[in-house]
Amino acid sequence: LPVGGIKEKVLAARRAGIHRIILPKVNERDLAELPEQVRKETEFILAERIEDVLCAAIPELACCFPAAGGERRERGDGGETAQQVARGP
Repeated sequence: LPVGGIKEKVLAARRAGIHRIILPKVNERDLAELPEQVRKETEFILAERIEDVLCAAIPELACCFPAAGGERRERGDGGETAQQVARGP
């Protein structure tokens, strides 16, 4: 399910020193609302399934959820699959 207020939540997380954020894949379009500098300096993980969230939050669990593709995650500039990491558009 999509989450509301992504821009405000991400900016608050940045002020708190958080640089890695897990979001629902359906919120990917909301990344465009963020300042470019914030997108560049923040690692966004776009998740479709709870397994994606668990593997991103607790890397040791990636082997428990092979369908989540924890080992297939890559850094990129957006447009990746839900199992991959995005750094915003």
